[in-house]
Amino acid sequence: SPLIVPQNASITLDLAGHALDRGLRDETNEGYVMKVRGKLTVIDSGAKNRGRITGGYNSGDGGAIVVEKNGTLSLEGGSLYGNRSSGNGGAVYAHSGGSFDMSGGRIEKNSCDGNGGGICIKGGAFELYGGEIRDNVSEENGGAIVDVHGEVVLLDGTVAGNTAGNTGGGLYVIQGTLEMGGASVEDNRALYGGGAYLSKSSFSMRD
Repeated sequence: SPLIVPQNASITLDLAGHALDRGLRDETNEGYVMKVRGKLTVIDSGAKNRGRITGGYNSGDGGAIVVEKNGTLSLEGGSLYGNRSSGNGGAVYAHSGGSFDMSGGRIEKNSCDGNGGGICIKGGAFELYGGEIRDNVSEENGGAIVDVHGEVVLLDGTVAGNTAGNTGGGLYVIQGTLEMGGASVEDNRALYGGGAYLSKSSFSMRD
């Protein structure tokens, strides 16, 4: 069963170089690794930063971590690696009112049959301050990140090598907002909009 961070709880998970592995090979109802209703901070004190959250295979949205309304996820170290969803958000799915910020670590080699091979933000918020979002795959849109009615801010870090089967190899933003700073978006692939694709959305640059 998935691990739950309860509402009003604040938990720091130190992977310490180890794997938190759900071990699923077939799609499973509630097949994600963790659900966040309170606040979860993921760090990795291991000397080689090899800690990972892996092995999720959800029949719905969110392969590794699902962030519910009013939940907060912070990734500072370690990786979300090799998770899968049959819906949206191969690694992370954030519901409306949920938030996710990333200042280190990696989101790598996750996949989904829908939108957002790495991350799907639906009415929530995502901020990237560091780390890498790399080599994720979506069958539809947004190889790395999908933003639907939400807010995405990319100030630092790297979004690279991600692939979408249709639109937005790096990012796909629909009726949302995208703010760019010093983050690198490179070598992403899609049928349309290899780097990013925005529809009915706002875009701004920060110095």
